[in-house]
Amino acid sequence: MTTPRRILSSMNRLVAFEAAARRCNFTRAAEELFISQPAISRQIKELEQSVGVALFVRFGTRLELTEAGRRLLSSVTVAFDNIENTIASFQSEVEQSTVIKLRTSVAASNWLMPALSEFYSANPDILLQMICIDDSTASSIADCDIEVRFGSGNWNDGINYPLLDEVIFPVASPEFLRLNPIESMEDLCAVPLLQLANHISPLMSWMSWLPNQDLGKPSNNFIRSYSTYSTLLDAAIYGHGVALGWKYYAAGALARGDLCPVLPLRKKSRLKEFLVVNRQRVEDPNVMRTAEWIKAYAATTRMRFRDI
Repeated sequence: MTTPRRILSSMNRLVAFEAAARRCNFTRAAEELFISQPAISRQIKELEQSVGVALFVRFGTRLELTEAGRRLLSSVTVAFDNIENTIASFQSEVEQSTVIKLRTSVAASNWLMPALSEFYSANPDILLQMICIDDSTASSIADCDIEVRFGSGNWNDGINYPLLDEVIFPVASPEFLRLNPIESMEDLCAVPLLQLANHISPLMSWMSWLPNQDLGKPSNNFIRSYSTYSTLLDAAIYGHGVALGWKYYAAGALARGDLCPVLPLRKKSRLKEFLVVNRQRVEDPNVMRTAEWIKAYAATTRMRFRDI
């Protein structure tokens, strides 16, 4: 029987540590890894708790490695270099694989990412080239094979398959609700509200939920805007306010207990996440195999979170 690697239980923490140590700055490390700065800070804190020593000395936004941090960075750098060299040695095999270009929003990529190991296990001959965009604005699929796209489905550039309905409801962290009990719309109007800065769906704007007379002309501190949905959910989890939760993208946090529904409010629109397949690629069996896997994963997601 092999012994579990307790310290290496989360590679994400070591990746966050290596980027922060190399950059000497949590914000720049977060930008490099395409995650939020609070997420980097949380992973570093969890790693320090796991190893039992401080890895950084903090001077405002500037970081310096402790002696333990320097030792760990040396080991991690060697390990990562070995991993990269090993993967590079597979290049001849990779070149023989089929590359499928998959374009998604950042939010959709966060939905797909946890299951991609299962995809690769079932389809070892296919490589997905993930192309993440900052918004869900419809664009031509000519430069990719398949796309997860949000909207009405009235597009002519591909074959469209519905994946996930748009179901929206307010969510907040348990700690935020403990400090700010919300039992009515009046209570909701009195706390910070979180939403996307740019959105297609009217339901992702608080103006669609609260009476205009309650919102009036809110101050900048009343409605806080975020550029990506993952950052918006992080803000809600950290207790910054009440966010508009997109059911299937907030479902993981709801299932873990990081977020809770706020009031019996729920709205559903005719908009959905769709899988769009490039018409020029429908004859490619690998493209269609990838499309069928994404459709099946969406069906599993709907079933798993049907009671939320």
